[in-house]
Amino acid sequence: MRLAPKVSLGMTLIEDAHGRFGFTPTSTSSRFTKTGWAYEGRCELVQCPDGACSGQQLEIWRKPMGTRRSTYRYWGILCLTCEIVFELRPFDAASKKTLRDYFAPQLSTSVTRSTSETKTLRCTNPRCRHKTPEILAIQRSRSGLGCAGCDRPFDGVIVREMRGHGAQSEPRDSPWSIDLSERDLRDIDLSMENLVGANLTETVLRGTTLDGADLTGAKLTRVDLTQVSARRTILSKANLTGAVLRDSDLSEADLTRARMWATDLTGANAVGADLTKAFLEHAVLRGTDLSGATLVGAVLKRTMLSGTKLYGADLTDADVAEAVFHWAFADESTIWPRGFDPTTAKVIFK
Repeated sequence: MRLAPKVSLGMTLIEDAHGRFGFTPTSTSSRFTKTGWAYEGRCELVQCPDGACSGQQLEIWRKPMGTRRSTYRYWGILCLTCEIVFELRPFDAASKKTLRDYFAPQLSTSVTRSTSETKTLRCTNPRCRHKTPEILAIQRSRSGLGCAGCDRPFDGVIVREMRGHGAQSEPRDSPWSIDLSERDLRDIDLSMENLVGANLTETVLRGTTLDGADLTGAKLTRVDLTQVSARRTILSKANLTGAVLRDSDLSEADLTRARMWATDLTGANAVGADLTKAFLEHAVLRGTDLSGATLVGAVLKRTMLSGTKLYGADLTDADVAEAVFHWAFADESTIWPRGFDPTTAKVIFK
């Protein structure tokens, strides 16, 4: 059972961990030696990212980092087995999704309308009768765990029916697998839907709600996604070539290996998004908020990043050849590619 977040005033994450567990963990980031972290509880649904460790007792801290438009919360994840504190970055994609779902704040009403998000399961043990949200019950079942109250297996949980974040590696056939190209689907609610591999080429999705939906490998070429809500949406390996995502909400979205050639992300909120190895050549990110985003190995050749917020973003090994960073905003926690001089590129530090 998760505890209510509790800010450890005046203490760093390392100091708080020592006070709680009696040992000083190994830090993998300078952020963990700074104050402002809030302890959020334990998660036993994912495994430690250290290949030499198989621990599943992970203690979680979060630290808010605010911008004018939104707030991203950094992760501090302590494995009690190897006694190392990790960021979210070294975890695999499935583990990241599980952690984000388990420790996710309450979403808007457009998401809570989803049956898979609101339904709860009551434990069949008459001495327990513990209630578990269905999405968490499915996650625990996939990890071989039962009820948090008594560890009894959940009755009637069918893993293959899970939608959106945390879906199994071979998802059920999507009702959207038909050709929906060149359709007008604006302003509809597709939150938590399974849209894996869907063909939505040149479809109008302006104002659509896609929060938590799974669009892995979807074809979204030249799609109008203006002002779309796609929080924690899975767009891994999706083809977004020439798509328009102006003023869209992509916070904590999974865009790993997405193809985004000449994609327009002007004014988009991509706080905490994962763009690892995404292809963004010639993309327009003017005024985009990428605070806390992961762009490790991303291709940003000839990309327009003027006015982009890069506070706490990780651009390790990113290809930034001929990219325009004039008036982009960053801070001391931003991680740059080796050999890149942000001062020469006219980045503004705040």
